[in-house]
Amino acid sequence: MSKSIKQGLSILLCAALLFGAAPLNGFAGLRLDLPKLSALVPPKAHAIGFVAEETTTRPESTTRPESTTRPESTTRPEATTRPETTRPKATTYPETTRPKATTYPETTRPETTTRPAETTTVPYWETTTEAQAVNSCGRKLTWSFNLGRGVLTISGRGDMFDFESEEYNGNWVTTAPWQAFYKLIRSVVIEEGVSGIGEAAFYGCTRLTSITIPNSVKRIGAFAFETCTGLTGVTIPDSVTYLGNWAFENCTGLKSVALGSGLTEISMYAFYGCSGLTSVTIPNGVRNIGNCAFFGCKGLTSVTLPNSVESISYDAFAWCTGLMSVTVPDSVTDIGEGAFCEVANVIYNGWADGAPWGARTVNGCEAYPFIYSDEAKTEISVCFPSYCGVITIPGSVTRIGNCAFENCTGLTGAIIPNSVTGIGYHAFLGCTKLSMIAVSANLEEIGAGAFTATAFFNNRSNWKDGVLYLDHYLLDTDYELTGDCTIKPGTTCIAGEAFDYCRDLTGVTIPGSVKSIGERAFEYCEKLTNVAIPDSVTAIGAGAFAHCYGLTAITVDKNNPNYTADESGVLYDKKKTVLIQYPIGRLHPSFIIPNRVN
Repeated sequence: MSKSIKQGLSILLCAALLFGAAPLNGFAGLRLDLPKLSALVPPKAHAIGFVAEETTTRPESTTRPESTTRPESTTRPEATTRPETTRPKATTYPETTRPKATTYPETTRPETTTRPAETTTVPYWETTTEAQAVNSCGRKLTWSFNLGRGVLTISGRGDMFDFESEEYNGNWVTTAPWQAFYKLIRSVVIEEGVSGIGEAAFYGCTRLTSITIPNSVKRIGAFAFETCTGLTGVTIPDSVTYLGNWAFENCTGLKSVALGSGLTEISMYAFYGCSGLTSVTIPNGVRNIGNCAFFGCKGLTSVTLPNSVESISYDAFAWCTGLMSVTVPDSVTDIGEGAFCEVANVIYNGWADGAPWGARTVNGCEAYPFIYSDEAKTEISVCFPSYCGVITIPGSVTRIGNCAFENCTGLTGAIIPNSVTGIGYHAFLGCTKLSMIAVSANLEEIGAGAFTATAFFNNRSNWKDGVLYLDHYLLDTDYELTGDCTIKPGTTCIAGEAFDYCRDLTGVTIPGSVKSIGERAFEYCEKLTNVAIPDSVTAIGAGAFAHCYGLTAITVDKNNPNYTADESGVLYDKKKTVLIQYPIGRLHPSFIIPNRVN
């Protein structure tokens, strides 16, 4: 082998040891490579086709014509011995050089927790501001990133792909193809034609400060902007009809958001933890606000809800501690548990169950106004008179005590759950603003005057033919009621004193649906001559037919399980151990009480 060739090989061998190796045609066992951009460009830039002008200078590759001197290859026996001398060097090469490569991230990453790419690429970006990375992010979408300006542009037509989040150098970020630049993206421009923003598309882009969403976008995927803590404002156009769950979760720098009229629902966790948000206006057309939608928005001081809203899910505005007052329209019929937890005041006059929903006050009144008569909280004995608005009786309650809400003049509505089976006398007497009553379907007892002098009672449109019903309960009658009265079929309970002092009532027909007759229900019905008790009646209150001077007989259906009457028209319990009512209009000179009566 000539001396010049040997010198050339020595030079190539040194280059291989210094810069890494790549195969060279015609030189078996030797490797040669060119300087790489890995120290200049973030790791993923190679995978996406990062382009830079400096990489075009590969003049060394033009030296391959030297490989045409293969006649020297007849001396290959020498080449066969080279692996023994050169391969040890090749095997030791990774041992001497790779530790340097592995220590590179170890020395730079602890110093900059914001990604090594930032420190290694800054010199290059400062000198090459026009460099861009371009790739696909949807079937017909491309993206480009201007390194100098920090602008990510999405172009084309159709939807983005959906992405996920993953841990990347200690931070949870998007798996989108621009992941390597997530710390450098300052602005996102979505061009007209893009119809959907993918899930987790910009997850963790903490330096993103502005986003342009065109009118072509119809869908914003879940997690799309989660933890974009630098984002200060966003305008969602009217074209958007779907806002994904967690879309703007933990965007703590977000101060304002304009929601488009195309939305019908604010999805759950949509603005969870956006502590910098100060005001929000829900657009008309939104019907539901999802659970935890604005949870923990501590800076929120103003919320506007339209009449289109029908339901507010649990914890929707919980821990919005800066919210002093929120007005909930009457169109809302369902409010979830804790929906307004720690909100100072909720103004609401609708029918929704579950008040106060965690709020400190409702309509300016204390949210926990009850005093119970027992530790298990099964009976309400007193409600503070200052309470106002709609009150919801807790599900533990089975009875509302006598006079419990008497003269609560600020009370406008009462929601009584099916757990309640009894309402005492004068329970809501004098609640002059009480017009809305949602009553239990399982009432067995309604005391005298339970709803007397309420707005419901005083509204004559609620009376039919001199009789006041509340659902399938007969509450009261006019004193002027005359002749025969047929109680409405389906009625299950006749309230106490319901017919008292109906002095001109001559007859009453009790349907087979009635289960209970309240205390003194027909007292002083002086012209009432006879009463037939159907087999459905299982409870008759004390004095139900007292002072009915014209009453000559009481009859009881033979199949009644609790009551019976004898041939004289006297009312007994089934075993005839209790004499309940003697028909005092029966003009007999004497009556013998049976021996069994005790």
